[in-house]
Amino acid sequence: MHIFTCIGRAMPNLNRTVRSKRKRRLDHSRRLFKVGTVFLFSMCLYAVQQVSAQQVEPAATASTNQAVDLISTGLQIGDKVPDILIENIHNYKSSSARLSDFKGKLLILDFWATWCSPCVAMFPKMDSLQREFGDRVQFLSVTYQREQEVLPFLKRLERRRDKPHVLPTVVEDSTLQTLFPHKYLPHYVWIDQQGNVRAITSHDEINGSNIRRLITDGEDIALKEKRDIIKAYDVTKPYFFQEPANSNSLIRYAALHGYQEGVASGWYNNSAINNDPFVRITAMNVSIFHLYNIAYGEGKFIDRKHTLIKSETPGKIIEWDKHGDEYLNWLRDGNGYCYEIIVDPQLEACIV
Repeated sequence: MHIFTCIGRAMPNLNRTVRSKRKRRLDHSRRLFKVGTVFLFSMCLYAVQQVSAQQVEPAATASTNQAVDLISTGLQIGDKVPDILIENIHNYKSSSARLSDFKGKLLILDFWATWCSPCVAMFPKMDSLQREFGDRVQFLSVTYQREQEVLPFLKRLERRRDKPHVLPTVVEDSTLQTLFPHKYLPHYVWIDQQGNVRAITSHDEINGSNIRRLITDGEDIALKEKRDIIKAYDVTKPYFFQEPANSNSLIRYAALHGYQEGVASGWYNNSAINNDPFVRITAMNVSIFHLYNIAYGEGKFIDRKHTLIKSETPGKIIEWDKHGDEYLNWLRDGNGYCYEIIVDPQLEACIV
């Protein structure tokens, strides 16, 4: 049996007489979530790990509510990139450029955002590679965010690192993201000297060895291709019963499932949704640690300093050192769970 202890502030002793009816319902649902989380993962963890891989259906494209690789909907490896005009470029010799301006160089598009810490952590590495390979390579950072968000962020980054940010950056982009659709960041598109898509990767493939083999040694190497699986999911409805006929007939349930390909990690509650016939909390593709976080965190994430984990297999509860694709693969490998609980508001008085 796994023992999980969260150390933090005690829940406020709120006066029930001043709580709204919906707040009471959500509190009751959260209480059941706590009970369900402890019971399911204390008593049934091993069994769930054994069957979770079998519960995940293979990705398909026959229906819009099935998992699809978003990257496959754009330009693919080997395709010729149209000679588009790229605008809103900063830290470059001009504010705009055509794709043909980079002909003869290996162009690496770096899709990023200010809120993406792995993206920002790659800046020094890309800067170093840009200096190493000079005119033979051009890194071009691309973000959908506005100039008012990006430029002050880069200035703060320069002050913190005491080093200028020299990589060209495209802001308020929509054109390149239309050509190369994706969901997860960072996202890299490699365009060769002739203007063809050479690779679409995550940050793991961005290194001097791969670049050198492409532009110096002339090798026809195959880099690990990034995949961004997505699935249509209406967060205002219960995940396990998306059909209206099914959701409207539900009274109460708690459901546990293995990792669901294509659905983003996170949790939701329907406390802000009007006229719902039930109270619901849904957690999708999260670790055991995050399930406890939802149950006991009072809406805030419990940080590592305030958490004590005692387990014979702590690597099955949380993996602190994995990020990006590595973390997603860890969740897929029997460590990610989906848990949903629905309570009929009419039964709230019976909940202890």
